[in-house]
Amino acid sequence: MISQTIETQQQLSTMIPFRYRILLYLNILLVVVDICINAFSEFLAPNAFGQLIIYIIQDVCIILSLTLLVIMVLTTYVAQAGLLCLLLRMFRFSIVITCLYLVLCAVVQGLLLSRRFSKDEQGQSAFRYGEVLAFYVIQRTFSVLYYYGMKRAAYRLSDPHFYQSSKWLQDLWEKRRNVATMRIASAAGSASATTTCVCCTILYLRIWYKLKRAKRRANMDYLNPIPLQQIYGAPIGGLGCGTIGRGFRGEFCRYQLVPGLYEFNTVDANTFTVCIRRRNTTTYCQVLTPYRLRKKGLRSWNCAFPKENGHYQALYPQSWTTYDLPNQNIRLLCKQLSPVIPHNYKDSSLPVASFLWYIENLNDEPVEVSLMFTWQAGSASQEFSCRDISHESIDVTDDEISASGVSIKQTLRGMRLEYCIMGKKELDNTITTRTNFNVHSSTDGRDIWLDLTDDGRLTESKTVRSTSVHTASCVCITTTVEPNSIKTSEFVLVWHMPIINFGLGQRQYRRWYTKFFDTETLTGSTLCIHAMKNRIQWEEAIAKWQQPILDDESLPEWYKSALFNESYFIADGGSMWLDVSEDMTLPKHVREWGRFGYLEGHEYRMINTYDVHFYASFALIQLWPQLELSIQYDFASSIDYEKRENRTYLFHGRSAHWKTLHSVPHDLGDPDEEPWLLINAYISHDTAEWKDLNLKYLLQIYRDYVYTQNKQFLIDVWPTVKMVTDRVKKQDTDGDGLVDNGGFADQTYDAWAVTGASAYCGNLHIAALRACVEMARMLKDTDALEEYDVWLKLAKKSYSDKLWNGTYYNYDSSVSRHHDCIMSDQLAGFWYLRLSGHKYDDFEKDRISSVLNTIFNMNVMAFGQGKIGAVNGMTSSGQLEVVSMQSEEIWTGVTYGLSSTMIMENLKSQAFITSEGIYNTCYNVAGLAFQTPEALMRDGHFRSCGYMRPLSIWAIQKALELSCLESNTDSNNLDDH
Repeated sequence: MISQTIETQQQLSTMIPFRYRILLYLNILLVVVDICINAFSEFLAPNAFGQLIIYIIQDVCIILSLTLLVIMVLTTYVAQAGLLCLLLRMFRFSIVITCLYLVLCAVVQGLLLSRRFSKDEQGQSAFRYGEVLAFYVIQRTFSVLYYYGMKRAAYRLSDPHFYQSSKWLQDLWEKRRNVATMRIASAAGSASATTTCVCCTILYLRIWYKLKRAKRRANMDYLNPIPLQQIYGAPIGGLGCGTIGRGFRGEFCRYQLVPGLYEFNTVDANTFTVCIRRRNTTTYCQVLTPYRLRKKGLRSWNCAFPKENGHYQALYPQSWTTYDLPNQNIRLLCKQLSPVIPHNYKDSSLPVASFLWYIENLNDEPVEVSLMFTWQAGSASQEFSCRDISHESIDVTDDEISASGVSIKQTLRGMRLEYCIMGKKELDNTITTRTNFNVHSSTDGRDIWLDLTDDGRLTESKTVRSTSVHTASCVCITTTVEPNSIKTSEFVLVWHMPIINFGLGQRQYRRWYTKFFDTETLTGSTLCIHAMKNRIQWEEAIAKWQQPILDDESLPEWYKSALFNESYFIADGGSMWLDVSEDMTLPKHVREWGRFGYLEGHEYRMINTYDVHFYASFALIQLWPQLELSIQYDFASSIDYEKRENRTYLFHGRSAHWKTLHSVPHDLGDPDEEPWLLINAYISHDTAEWKDLNLKYLLQIYRDYVYTQNKQFLIDVWPTVKMVTDRVKKQDTDGDGLVDNGGFADQTYDAWAVTGASAYCGNLHIAALRACVEMARMLKDTDALEEYDVWLKLAKKSYSDKLWNGTYYNYDSSVSRHHDCIMSDQLAGFWYLRLSGHKYDDFEKDRISSVLNTIFNMNVMAFGQGKIGAVNGMTSSGQLEVVSMQSEEIWTGVTYGLSSTMIMENLKSQAFITSEGIYNTCYNVAGLAFQTPEALMRDGHFRSCGYMRPLSIWAIQKALELSCLESNTDSNNLDDH
């Protein structure tokens, strides 16, 4: 064998010089011929016909040289080994120059011959060199490059490496094979993506048009995105009772009275007005909004309060707006409050808002101050039918409180709704009302304004007026404020919609708050009086919740703001809280604590979207844990349910079951359909094939048990845990213990394809198996414990072998170009375990530290200098991963979750740098306060305002508490030692 190899090499060594000599001689000959023709063509053939023959010979020589070069390239071992592209790249200079030179020669020859064959008027040749001089010079210049290129090619092709196998060639071939495989996969993916996009668009348009004809909204309406309004402040209203947004300029906007459906309009008539009188003369009257009112009946009012005289602050569920009245020496402070109080399952559900006005008189004389609150019937738009409208004035007195105001009763989309505005009576104030005026009538509007400015009070009109969605009511509190003193005036707003139904109207529900009152006598005024009685206790409860965090000097100020203000979404996320105590088919816990749901986002109208709730649930489990367990019971009830009806999913256009047996649903329905009865409203993908939902269910069940220590809950849901783990097993296609992603976007990153074992789902899988081991041990299920323990060991080994690259976990185990992408969310499973009290049973500490530092350096600092959070994907070379829109995005909720993991790993400084970028971008740069989006991009674009996932900021608070506890425990252990 060795002698054969030596003999072959000797043959090659003699053969290659011979080929080289032939190649060199031929190239020299062709070059010499070309030089001679360029130099002596005019002398060799003075007539035109002779010139034609010489030019043909020149062109043939050039073509022969190019042909010879190609033949020699194709006969090399390199080309025969499949590396032709490599050779073409190496000799592209010679090939391109030869082709260009041939074209230039043909052009110059054609011009010269055309002139020689043409005759002037005397019959002489019309040839003039000056006419073709430019082309002539260019052609001669390229001739030099042609000579150099051909000689260079001849010398390079004499290299023996081109004619035999070698390690150099084998390495090149392997590299090219891998690149080719990636390109083929990428090309196939691009073609598939194009086909998918077309199919998805056609299907979506068909569904959208069908819903449009039925006067319903698509639950993800891409054709009518919500317009950006940089106006929002802290909203009003409790959990599950409907909410009304407030703008920081005083607007009442973003109404969610019809369950789960938003109206993003501002109602001009809903506003406050102040009137100042001195010595029985009105000296100042102003609507307390810095913009002009557009309604015809309101244009005569004095609008456009100077914006430089106002100041707004919010710390949800409270806000404070200060008004320095110009030239009046009077300062107003409006304190807005809704009773959103952790662990309070009664008052937190009330549809009420308290507006406590502090009136500070800085003058040396008393002033009379009137505050008027105006409210219009209907809703924020004309989208929902509103009928049976009536206005009436009301007075209520009990043992503790007296109040006066107005009630506006109506039926909104078939549901009874009552607005109630009341002012609290004091010994030294006066409350007057106007029950009905038309905001579209300039006469009515002027009458109201003149009535108020006349004596600082309202006079009830004696004229019987018709009612409509354009009619409004007013309540005015008038009080005298002594010099250099402060007085208060208190208003309460209620929107009382006790019985609701959803879009398809198959069933009616009572809102949760109604169970605490006599439903036969419950009215808006009842709730107003309750709010007035309990406001002080609510303030104390909110202070008790927030003050320890606000007083913690180790925490940055922006974090204190973000923590509480991001909590707005629990109420203003389209939340609904239903009293289902009489439905004996439901679990006891749900009957006892109610059924709770909230939207994935203001634009993504699906209830309790589970893959996103996985992040957001850290808020509920810490603040209202019984509601979190209620959600888990609802999902547990859905595991053993299937809906075999097929439907077509947008991506790929394939049909599949509506709900597959023993799989976790994506969501619990669309409020414009029939949530809880018609689940899985998401139609982009068949989520039964998603690889993260089942794992997230297992992790959430375990986390919720750890936090609540409710063993009955664990016993109740344990059968569903086994069903889900059996389903997970079927998603391991290669038997390595890990779920295998299917080459499409089959997880919460639903536009970012992943193949095989993956960092994200693999991490979730290992953590979920650990959770199952611990739950089985707690319930003494020895068979399950043994099964899950063996499975866990196999999964851990596969995860390490397939994905660990020495620094972080690769995005997936494919051969795609982006397989080694640095994903910021790759430790999602570890995050859950760590915040559930585990340390490093299943993930090595050194590796976790390496991953977090890599993400911080690459996804946070290298991407945006720490000023915009953590981007989802970065390439291993430090470039933005652009394989998918979602890989380019910064997900607010994921960034908060990542930061909490960093805190647990003693990277507190890095954690706050990472998360501060999100807060600063949303609140201070983009104007997205109280509408935090799902995703940001570096160029300033964003997606899906008002989203659930940013509630994961409460994981940071949990991490701070646990890390402090661990630190104290370690210190105590050290002291004991």
